Order: sequence, then structure tokens, then C-alpha cells
Amino acid sequence: MRNVFFIIVFLLIGLIHITYAFQNEPNKFRGIKWGQCLANVKGMVQVGQPDVLGVSSFKRKNEHLKIGSSSIDTIEYYAFNGKFYFLAIDVTCRNDFNKLVQNYIDLYGPPQYESKNLLAQSWIWKSDRLKVGLIWTNIGKKVGLITYEYLPIMKMRDQARDELIERAKRKRMNKIKKELGKDL
Repeated sequence: MRNVFFIIVFLLIGLIHITYAFQNEPNKFRGIKWGQCLANVKGMVQVGQPDVLGVSSFKRKNEHLKIGSSSIDTIEYYAFNGKFYFLAIDVTCRNDFNKLVQNYIDLYGPPQYESKNLLAQSWIWKSDRLKVGLIWTNIGKKVGLITYEYLPIMKMRDQARDELIERAKRKRMNKIKKELGKDL
């Protein structure tokens, strides 16, 4: 009987995971679809060179620095191998950030995760495809951060990172073996 209970629980968790989404989940931000090539977006300018993993950051010329009636400070778009997968929005005005939190709750429904303590407050919505987070930190410079993570490409980026780490480990081990003149 106990085994049947665990099997039912695991099946329900799997079913919830398969159908997991949040209300009004966006498939784009300001007209840019997740996975779209950022270099081809009108007004988008790459900031610096791609990092070792192939991650590039972009800013949009003449970006409208408001979401609804709330002012924001910056928006930075990120691409992995050219494809849009991450977005970071900075907000330094606490009143504007508080309005954004309420706007996001109104739009996406209650967050799946909410945490409030002396150091930081956070609200997170997550589906199989997208994670949206709002974080206000009270440490040092008080600032709010809104992030969007397109999870299919985030997973590819993480795999590339893990492969890079493994290659570096193998290269280091081969160098040590060569220096010692024997197999380890």
C-alpha cells in the first residue's frame, strides 16, 4: 500500500511538472521572441565581445525606460550563440519597484515563490519554458532587479559551461600527467 502511495505522488508531481505554466506567460519581451537572433533586431547594439561561452550582451538604442507607469534604469538583453535567452532590468526607485511587483502579480497571478526578509525580497514565476524573477536587495546599494530566463536556451548554455569545465579539467590532468611522466 505504501508503494502505491509513493507511485501516485510521483506521478502527480510528474504531471504537475509537465503542465506547469503561469498565467499570461510571455513568449516575447517588447516584440523580441525568446530564441530570436538579437543581432537582427532593429536598434539592438552589442556591448563588448561574447564571453568564452558565447554569451553576448545587448542594449537597444532609444530604449523606453518605463514599464507601465514605473520608471526603470536599464534593460540589458543577453544572447547565447546569438539567441535571446536572458533579460535584466534594473530599478533603483523603491516606489516604482513596488508598483512593478503589483503589476506582475496582477498580470501573472500569485508567484510560485515569494520571500521577504531583512536582506532581500523576491517574487518568482516559473514554467517549463520561462522563469521571471523580481528581487529587491537591501544590501549595499538598494536596488531592484527583474530577470527573465528562457529556460531551453539557459539549459544549453549551462551544458556548454559544464563541457568547458570538463575540458579544462582534462587539459589540466593531462598537463600534470605529462609533468609527472606517469599515468595517474
